[in-house]
Amino acid sequence: MEQTPHSFLVSYRSEGSEQKSIPTKSCSTVITGLKPGTDYTVKVYTELQHGGKSQPASVQMMTEVPVPERLTVSSITSSSASLSWLVSPEMEQTPHSFLVSYRSEGTEQKSIPTKSCSTVITGLKPGTDYTVKVYSELQHGGKSQPASVQMMTGTIIL
Repeated sequence: MEQTPHSFLVSYRSEGSEQKSIPTKSCSTVITGLKPGTDYTVKVYTELQHGGKSQPASVQMMTEVPVPERLTVSSITSSSASLSWLVSPEMEQTPHSFLVSYRSEGTEQKSIPTKSCSTVITGLKPGTDYTVKVYSELQHGGKSQPASVQMMTGTIIL
């Protein structure tokens, strides 16, 4: 093909959406504007300069769900902690919520679902290390990797 003038056509679509195409002379391209946690079918065709098009090479892919950003723990007491985080800019147009999970060594994980970018965890044990994770969850079931932080509750002084 190196001696034959050609280009490529990259087409992509998700279920229920319109197909979009990107013409390119390069053997690679970047597809932008994709929705988080969405399945896409991507097809690449070779197009000859004087007409004719190949059968497509095709691949299924799923975009990642962005991780919550800047997870912060504040107002830590012996039994509670306030958490806050930022939603990734790519998620602003996508219906989503968050799942906050936490546990200390040797205990079962507990979870709090929330639509807000903050929550207060209560019922914690004094002087205990906790691992806290926050996930972005999409309305249709996709879930991000977690933002994670370690924290220690205060001790009770009598």
